Amino acid sequence: YQITVDENSLLALIKNASKRWIPSHLALVKGVMKGNFKKHRKEIFQLFNLGFNGAQNEFYKDINELKAFYYRYWQRYPYEADKELAFKYLNEARKAQQPMAMTDWAIINLDNQNEQAHKLLKLAAQAQEPTANAFLGSLYLSTDSGFTRNEAQALKHLRAACSSKIVTSCYQLGTLLSESYDIPRNLNTAFKHLSYAAFNKHANALEKALNLARLHPSIVVPSTLKKLQKIARQIESTSSNIDAPVKRPWQVLLDRSMKTDDQSEKSKLLDLSRKSLLNEPVEGFELNYNQHQIEHESFKLQISSNPFDTLDQMKSSWELLQISQATKTLKNFFLFDGIKVNWGNNLKRLERLERSLELHYRLQSMRIYEDSYEFWKTNFDAIDEYFSSLISYKRAHKNLTGLSSDKFETTLRHRRAEIALRLASIDHELGHLEACKQWVAKAKKDNHPIHQLVQGRMLVSAEVNLRNDTLAWQLLIDSAGTSPHIDSQSSLPLPGGKAESLLLLSKMVANRRSPKKYWGKKHEYMFLKAACYFQPRYKHLLTKLGKQIDPRLALQAEKLAYRWIKNGDK
Repeated sequence: YQITVDENSLLALIKNASKRWIPSHLALVKGVMKGNFKKHRKEIFQLFNLGFNGAQNEFYKDINELKAFYYRYWQRYPYEADKELAFKYLNEARKAQQPMAMTDWAIINLDNQNEQAHKLLKLAAQAQEPTANAFLGSLYLSTDSGFTRNEAQALKHLRAACSSKIVTSCYQLGTLLSESYDIPRNLNTAFKHLSYAAFNKHANALEKALNLARLHPSIVVPSTLKKLQKIARQIESTSSNIDAPVKRPWQVLLDRSMKTDDQSEKSKLLDLSRKSLLNEPVEGFELNYNQHQIEHESFKLQISSNPFDTLDQMKSSWELLQISQATKTLKNFFLFDGIKVNWGNNLKRLERLERSLELHYRLQSMRIYEDSYEFWKTNFDAIDEYFSSLISYKRAHKNLTGLSSDKFETTLRHRRAEIALRLASIDHELGHLEACKQWVAKAKKDNHPIHQLVQGRMLVSAEVNLRNDTLAWQLLIDSAGTSPHIDSQSSLPLPGGKAESLLLLSKMVANRRSPKKYWGKKHEYMFLKAACYFQPRYKHLLTKLGKQIDPRLALQAEKLAYRWIKNGDK
């Protein structure tokens, strides 16, 4: 082992080996892999061409290790070693069950000889071959080549590989111990392994170590943190993200699920995110809020794949909103002194409620009414009471959240009214006009932009003895002038705002249910032309009407329509 520092002795050893190549020169050969002997590397490689025929049996183990090393040297120095000889030696050493050779052969043949490769990897890992442990640990995490993800097995193999100072395995072990969802997490040990990998220039390990330090400052020794930050400043790509918000493991998985279009991959990532969240040190309201984010994406996936399975899950997610409990707390504030209201949690409840509503709206637009209608009909009073309590509480504390009280109240009123108007629209389509009337009455107090349209549409389609054409006309005129335009394809069962108001006005003119000054084809054409301006899919109706009207009259109607579009009914 001292020869390597003496040039003359080294040359003598190589000369001696060329006369009688024996595996006792193993230390000399290992030096090549460590980067030593660069000057004499070619001469040492040539020794392998001599073969091992004259070696004694006592060197059998060394011979196989040398053969395995030669393959690795060929991988590292492909232009200096011989490829054919490398594979010949690899197969000979593998048949002799040399751990390095079994590992390298298994990695090469993992895809085409899967079962045999698995067997050899496990044998090599049992012999404590570091590369085998590293590769197996990685496979058990990534589920590649027929492996089922097994964090316990991955942990065992990565620990063995990391103890042999394999940097990538230390990074993977640190990641597993900080982000696992099948085995207990150990943040202190995770940080230790991530730091080691970071000190050895592993950029991803550096980023994860810094993020872990920001999320859990108590696990970090100040001197270690300073070293990591110094390395980060030296790496431009990492230092630019030092102050970026840190996402927890379950959030990273959730983000990945939202970016993929593959449904099976999305489902798998959502399951992993759900498992990962349960290993986070959170509970109570924060846990429920995070669960709701995952369930929201899960429901979206199910709506696109099988909408009829989602309603029961939507009902169960209602409990996560904790609306009744929150309402009680808000109302108690006005009854008892000293009640502490967590406004931040109430804002989060509103976010979750908005997510739930969005999914129900999508179900309604697909005409899946029955369960959805019954669900919101049952829970409308709870929503109504919660919104009323929020409005009262906000009025009492105008400067509490920094939100404008007036804007906030308007937003809440519109959300509450939209639920009622959607239920009214469903009842309208099902022909339940009495129930429709009751929902419209509940929405009136909140002055939603299209409540006049919903009420006017209800009156237009009512039975003869229940109609009120004068009121219906006035409501639709007001709606056509003030309502926003809504794309009815995505808002169903809500009507489409301005365009639908104009269409109904045109129909009232056609059926002589309008005031007499609006009778005639000209005004029918005028309102329909204006409706087509906002909703082009009505153009086939305009074309049909155009065949029945005098062209000069149609031209006058078009001028009136454009004037109406510009100025409303002024």
